[in-house]
Amino acid sequence: MAVISVGAFIPYLTIQIKGAGFLVDASTGGNIPFWLGSLIAFFVVAVYVFTSGLRGIGWTNVVQGIVMILVAWVMGLAITYKFYGGVSNMFNRIAAQAPDYLTLPGHNHAMSFAAFSSALIVSVIGLSMWPHIFNKSYSSDSEKTLKKTIILYPLYGYILIPIFFVGFAGILVFAGHPLKQSDTVLVKLIEVAHFPPWLIGILLSGALAAAMSTGANLAHTAASVIVRDFYTKLFQTNASQRSLVMMTRMLVLAISLLSYLLALYSPASLVSLLLIAYGGVVQFFPIIIAVFFWRRVTKTAAYAGLISGTLVMIYYSFFAPPLFDIHAGILGLVVNVVILVVVSLFTQPMPAEHINQFIEDSKVPLDQIKAEPVYIEN
Repeated sequence: MAVISVGAFIPYLTIQIKGAGFLVDASTGGNIPFWLGSLIAFFVVAVYVFTSGLRGIGWTNVVQGIVMILVAWVMGLAITYKFYGGVSNMFNRIAAQAPDYLTLPGHNHAMSFAAFSSALIVSVIGLSMWPHIFNKSYSSDSEKTLKKTIILYPLYGYILIPIFFVGFAGILVFAGHPLKQSDTVLVKLIEVAHFPPWLIGILLSGALAAAMSTGANLAHTAASVIVRDFYTKLFQTNASQRSLVMMTRMLVLAISLLSYLLALYSPASLVSLLLIAYGGVVQFFPIIIAVFFWRRVTKTAAYAGLISGTLVMIYYSFFAPPLFDIHAGILGLVVNVVILVVVSLFTQPMPAEHINQFIEDSKVPLDQIKAEPVYIEN
């Protein structure tokens, strides 16, 4: 799981670096080129993750998250009013002049119903499987905080609505001269809108905050996963806390550098990279569910399902077109589930004492458990 996590983190982090590069390049009118803008943004991220760890990420996320949400709505509404006079007018004009953008399979048959639906399913399931989401939970100070987070977290989805507005706004604005890279629609719209410089700065700072806050989480968690869930489990079980912290810091720099290089040379779009990453982490879903709800699952079956599903996902992502145009992550997930169930039924059940640690003990409220001290890397 650690290996798959890091394999998914790298394209996800690459997305953030590419986005930051686009934003800095646009906001400076090309005076700071893409390669330098992305390097500056993620050098800053690497520095504060390196020096402060999880606590620094938490506080920067608070500030950047507030900026990001407020600016996203300002951006979405400002752009639609600038070019169309409002959101309703925009959709009415698109429906009249380019209706194929509002239906599947879309303009020039860009995405079939199967491809769109399976990509949506991968995104919904995969969202809760990301290890950096788990990593944040470890820093919670109480069970109440965890529950509050679970209730409030879906509200974060409202940030996507104004981002959709921006994407739709570009359809007619660039109808006569399509963009070479659809990823740059935001910066190109801001460029041709001729907003006041101060407003351009605010709008692009919000987008940059989104890239940097996510990038910080990804870099830190990827490094932590390599150290805590791979290195210490297989090679150095008795390593000192000091050496593990230093190794984590070095890996933050190494992973950020690797993702930066991929951002410079990867021809894939941001959406394509993201969907590949989701196809990897969605393979954790059967194991997570089985651990808490199915007593018959076995360790051998978990290995077999996870490895098989991941190999299928990789094959249909890079070496062959997906069957029936279904997302490679879903194809892998189906194989994963089937093998997990079949192998579990044909292998020796795990001891009841071990199973109860997860299924029964997980139902006991935290305040009834005598907690051991937990030390979180600062």
